[in-house]
Amino acid sequence: DQRAAAALVPAAMLLEERQLDTMRKLVLEALPRAQRAGLPDIEVELLWNLTIVHLDRRELAEGMQCAEQALARLADVDPATARLTHLGTRFKLTQALGAVLSATGQYAQCNAMLTQALQRARQDREWAYTGFVANALASNALEQGNLELALDWSAQSIAERVTSDLYEAVQQLTRSTKVAELLGEVAVAANEAESAQEALRGVLA
Repeated sequence: DQRAAAALVPAAMLLEERQLDTMRKLVLEALPRAQRAGLPDIEVELLWNLTIVHLDRRELAEGMQCAEQALARLADVDPATARLTHLGTRFKLTQALGAVLSATGQYAQCNAMLTQALQRARQDREWAYTGFVANALASNALEQGNLELALDWSAQSIAERVTSDLYEAVQQLTRSTKVAELLGEVAVAANEAESAQEALRGVLA
């Protein structure tokens, strides 16, 4: 059902405008359509939107339930056929769950979940998200009054963000190099075409 996917754009706009009640109604109408149509990627994004609404309202149990549903549904998303890219979605959802666990005093569960998420982010080379997860671990340690551990995680968060910046710089350099190589190939091809035209003129003269 295309209407389920089409709901994502106005939902994002309503979220930005802080019209959460209208957004919630829109998402709740679109969610069963996505489920009936078998669109797990759309379903995950809609559930994430609901998670944001619940957490904003301090409805922690409901927010946790939506985040857990989204994570479970994310396993059914095939990147080859998905309409949306969910790069980083797993870490956003995990971080949201971690925040709920920490807020409700379930520090050990929060620490275990975030540590696992950080390991996976490093394993998948998702450098853009490792710093955020490490920062969440620092916040969790601080909630427990463990200043030493909080400072350790905070230092790791800074280090992860430096790694992320370096990785992005390398990626940009690689892209620039590829563009330069492509432009070089185009220039060579243009020169060859010009030489061919000159040779043809010589034959016709």
